Amino acid sequence: VLEAINFCRRELEKARLLAIPLVHVHASNGPAASAKLKELVVKLGGQLAESADDPGVTHVVFPFGPKGDPDDGQQYMRVLSHK
Repeated sequence: VLEAINFCRRELEKARLLAIPLVHVHASNGPAASAKLKELVVKLGGQLAESADDPGVTHVVFPFGPKGDPDDGQQYMRVLSHK
C-alpha cells in the first residue's frame, strides 16, 4: 500500500499536480516554537526555507496576531501561501 501511495505521489509531482511545500518558519514564533514547527514541517514531508524571500517558498508561518491565541479549544497556525 505504501509503495502505491509513493508511486502516485511521484507521478503527481512529475505532472506538477502536487508540489512539496517549501516552508519558512518566521523567527517571531520564538526559538522553541520555531524548532517544533520546523520539526513538524519535515515530518509532514515539507522542506524548509531559510528566508521568506527564497525562490519557491509556498508558505510562511507566523505566530498568532496581536490578540494572541483565541483560546477556543482549537489549535491554529497562520500560514500565508504564495504562488
